[in-house]
Amino acid sequence: SFLCQVSLRRSATHWKMVENYGGYSHGAWPVRTIRVDDHSPNVASQAGNQDARREAAHPLALYQRFLNALTRANVTNDLDAYCGLCCFPYSSHTQTDDETIHNPEEVKPFFDMLNSMLHENKIEEFARIADQAEFISGDTICGYHTSRFISGGEETLPPIKSRIILRRKGTRWFMHSVTNAITNEQYPYFEPVASNDLVPDRVIQERTKT
Repeated sequence: SFLCQVSLRRSATHWKMVENYGGYSHGAWPVRTIRVDDHSPNVASQAGNQDARREAAHPLALYQRFLNALTRANVTNDLDAYCGLCCFPYSSHTQTDDETIHNPEEVKPFFDMLNSMLHENKIEEFARIADQAEFISGDTICGYHTSRFISGGEETLPPIKSRIILRRKGTRWFMHSVTNAITNEQYPYFEPVASNDLVPDRVIQERTKT
């Protein structure tokens, strides 16, 4: 006997399995013989204890809280606080480019560019507003948001759509991947050229296979 934990997601009128934790061990797939180690911690119990979905907070609220912290680091020009929200290395994507950011030194050019853009365009209010977020596993959230730039009560720069994948470590969430709907081919830039659509994750996977 062994315990299992199954996660279901409703699709139209049916429930479908999206995760299955089994309390057994094996060294190859497919499993021909189920082996259960009575002395090892149960896999299902371990998964349940670390699963953020068991908590009361909704993923959209968690995502917006993270966005607020990220934006606060920008407007206060606190690079350390910004980097403290990043899971190094993390990936950064636009409509035309894919990068891997390994350390705070590689964050600084983008961080400085954004702060300069806010200053040069006299942005009085900069906000990242969560549009949608969902758990894609017990320790991962995929969220979508829109960045807005307000000056004199009007949007001075075009709104930018983005997608961030967050990973949880301990009790905190960190940025694991970010995708911005920007078509600028040169970097740095003083004004973003926004796209109406984000690059799908499957396209990014194809672009970064090598």
